[in-house]
Amino acid sequence: DNLQEAYGHATHKLQISDVHRNTDLKEELARLPLNEYFDDRGTMRFARLGLSFAARHHEATKNNFGNWVDGPLMTIAGPKKQSARAYFLATEAIEKDAEYRATRKGKILEGLDRSQMHKVEDVQERQLQVLFSEVPNFRDHLPEGIREKHLLPLEASKEE
Repeated sequence: DNLQEAYGHATHKLQISDVHRNTDLKEELARLPLNEYFDDRGTMRFARLGLSFAARHHEATKNNFGNWVDGPLMTIAGPKKQSARAYFLATEAIEKDAEYRATRKGKILEGLDRSQMHKVEDVQERQLQVLFSEVPNFRDHLPEGIREKHLLPLEASKEE
């Protein structure tokens, strides 16, 4: 993932404060098509930013999304001051939402039959295929005593 490499965060951990601090990140997110806010399973890639962030910052939808007031009220009120309490409450709400999604995802996965879930072995085999896609018959070239599970990325072996 290019964003993860460029900004040092996993995409699901990006927060609005990261976007405000880094104008390059903000521009990169604005250039993303809306379908890039989701992975191939439909899960949000930027879970802590939310869909409203995507809609407000995307070039095609930013002028048609949300509530807008045209007229003198906008100029009289001026910009709102930032509040530490409001930031804290918003961050807390986002974290609660992330916990709720994780709990709900766990419950959904518990309800699936083993036949419906990806088996760990199948996933690891696919990861090896992707990792060594440039090397035909890569297993023939491995030194003796090397276990394939040690070649997998660290995240792949968390469930073992």
